[in-house]
Amino acid sequence: MWEIGPLVSGGRPFTINGTNTLSFTTARGLLGFQAGRIATGEVIYTVTVPGYSYDPQAFATRSPCHGISMSPDERELYLIDTPN
Repeated sequence: MWEIGPLVSGGRPFTINGTNTLSFTTARGLLGFQAGRIATGEVIYTVTVPGYSYDPQAFATRSPCHGISMSPDERELYLIDTPN
């Protein structure tokens, strides 16, 4: 089993790169995503979505970004941004 963290508020929908070395997760309370190194379990960066915001009260029990995927060439990530 892989463990990565600590994450912002637990793992939500996630994706893993093709070589199984990086994870990309969404989280409750984060308009963005976190990237983790699978081999070490460390979070290597947290990315927020610039230029957008959301009402945290409206998403108190769910994630404002509820879905994440990667392009086939692994150069882009796509987030489902519910409030915007």
